[in-house]
Amino acid sequence: EAKKLIEDNYAIVASSENIKMLEDKKNAEQLYREKELKDLKEQKEILESEAVKYPAKSANGILKTPLVDKHIVDIIKKEFNLDIDIRKIELVEAIKSLGSFTIPISLDKEVTANLVLHVTEE
Repeated sequence: EAKKLIEDNYAIVASSENIKMLEDKKNAEQLYREKELKDLKEQKEILESEAVKYPAKSANGILKTPLVDKHIVDIIKKEFNLDIDIRKIELVEAIKSLGSFTIPISLDKEVTANLVLHVTEE
C-alpha cells in the first residue's frame, strides 16, 4: 500500500533529507504569506488614508449613472494607482445618490479596507 503511494508520487519516504526539504518549503510559504499580508496592509493604509471626492452628474440628488463595482475599481486606479480586482469590491448595491459612502474592499480574508467615497454634484 505505502509502496504504491510512493510509486504513484502521492507520498515520499520520510527520510531526514525529505523532512528538512518539507520544513524549508513550509518556512518559505510562511515568509511569502507574511510578506503578502504586509503588502496588503500597506494597500489598506493607502486606501483608507484619505476620502475620495467623485463628481457625478445628478438630478435632484439622484445620479444619472449609478456607480457600480467597475466605477469603484476605476476610481481606485485613478486616485491611488492601485489595481484592485473587481471581485474584491463589496458594494452591496449600486450608489444611486449624492453623499458619503463607505465601501468595503476585501483585499484578503484577513484584510479589509474601507474606502470613503464622497459623491458630489459635478
